[in-house]
Amino acid sequence: MKLLMIADDFTGAMDTGVQLSRHRIKTRIMVDFKKEQSHNITDCEVLIVNTDTRHDTPITAYNKTIDLLKCFDGQWEYFYIKTDSALRGNISAVFAAARDFLHMPVMFIPAFPDAGRTTVGGLQYVNGEPLEKSVFRDDPLNPMTHSDVSTILSSDCAIKVKTVPVDKVASFDKGDAEVCVFDCENNEALAQIGKMLHEKNCNKITAGCAGFAATFADNITFSNDAIGNNSDNHPLIILSGSANRVTFDQLNRARSDGFSIFVLSPEIKLHPDVGALEKLFNEVKNTIKSGKSAIIATALSKDDLTAFDKVAKDESDVDVHDNIAEIFAQLGEKLIDETSNIAVFGGDTVLALLRQIKCEAVTVADEITVGVPVCLFNYHGKNIRLVTKSGGLATVDAVSCIERYLRG
Repeated sequence: MKLLMIADDFTGAMDTGVQLSRHRIKTRIMVDFKKEQSHNITDCEVLIVNTDTRHDTPITAYNKTIDLLKCFDGQWEYFYIKTDSALRGNISAVFAAARDFLHMPVMFIPAFPDAGRTTVGGLQYVNGEPLEKSVFRDDPLNPMTHSDVSTILSSDCAIKVKTVPVDKVASFDKGDAEVCVFDCENNEALAQIGKMLHEKNCNKITAGCAGFAATFADNITFSNDAIGNNSDNHPLIILSGSANRVTFDQLNRARSDGFSIFVLSPEIKLHPDVGALEKLFNEVKNTIKSGKSAIIATALSKDDLTAFDKVAKDESDVDVHDNIAEIFAQLGEKLIDETSNIAVFGGDTVLALLRQIKCEAVTVADEITVGVPVCLFNYHGKNIRLVTKSGGLATVDAVSCIERYLRG
């Protein structure tokens, strides 16, 4: 294996994998890290393992990373830690695990300029706003209250961090740092950093989001045998478990473009009812049988979230997050029999669906637009094309772009 990557959620794995597959590099994603499956997925040069540590405790994330590194010890030439572009999750613990097991510093490039993520003076920005003032400040599961990357990296584990300004890249010296954070505002700077790290043999262990992963194709020699896209005219089903306002804008744009949207009621999210879910399934099924695409969403606005909170205020013992994932998994499993085109917004939602249908691995195929990759897998003898999107990524017309790509 040329390159081993880990990602803390499935959409992150997809976003990163497509940076290589679009260069025709065979890239596979292991849906869940399971030691007994690790030897079954060998037909690729790049393997990305979803560790699913985004919402774990720091110690659990640390231990999972150590276990994975032990399992794949000696099987890779390069190792990449895919981080969230808004720095959510257990980055501190995962970096500490890599440091402790591999005994080498991590080169961290958190910028993704094409998606509006930049790093200036060691601070992370989202579309020109400091991270702590961006849409991710209100993230329901991982609210981001700091913009300083070194502060975030030291939140759970003591890590010696060095910030590398753009004008110091050419003369870079890692010194005694355990993590080196590189400033970056554009793709030219990404390419410069990637080239420099390769030339100085400092790219054995790197980290960042999908942006920096694209530089591997320019600096590492791969064979080129990946597959591309073949469109078909089957209707598209979108399952949106995202509560990000970027996704809300995309869904409301889709509704104005004529897409049929079904919103989960507060009652269903609190207490999933077999009869209510069957009714919803039949309504969606009838829509796609008429040749139209359909969207099922957990919410379409912040007002929907507020309304839900009022209904759920006396239901503190209900795990709504798990309920929503389970609802989408069950609906998705039934609807996948009706079409070969499915899109899922939100990493937890797509992972629940793939676990429901017992899919062990997928092959990354293409990218529709920035942050919207496509993968392929076989389900009961039928080839399925799965599009994924992280809640905070892509342009407002993302839904129409996905449908045009898939249906031709």
